[in-house]
Amino acid sequence: MRLPSQVVEMLKLTPPNSHPMAVLRTAVSMLANFDPDVEDQSPEANWRKAKRLLAQVSTIIADLHRIRSASHSSRRSPHGRLGHFLYILRGTPPSDLEQKAWKC
Repeated sequence: MRLPSQVVEMLKLTPPNSHPMAVLRTAVSMLANFDPDVEDQSPEANWRKAKRLLAQVSTIIADLHRIRSASHSSRRSPHGRLGHFLYILRGTPPSDLEQKAWKC
């Protein structure tokens, strides 16, 4: 779930009017430089890469939101699996109702 610091720094350098999807695409491409399985094309390695990428996409989105809303000085690390996206986006764990919805 964690992003390499270089990816976060790249997010900070994107122009504020850049389309979020373009920034996400660029950040995902950049993640390949830090993937330990980048050269391994085995089915097992592809599953590991897919799981890492799925976890990191929500972190990219939340970090970009915080950077663009001028709260990037308080970067948050991922906090467990449940409510990970909401925690890094807002800085607070999910409410009981949000946890209930997450389980559906």
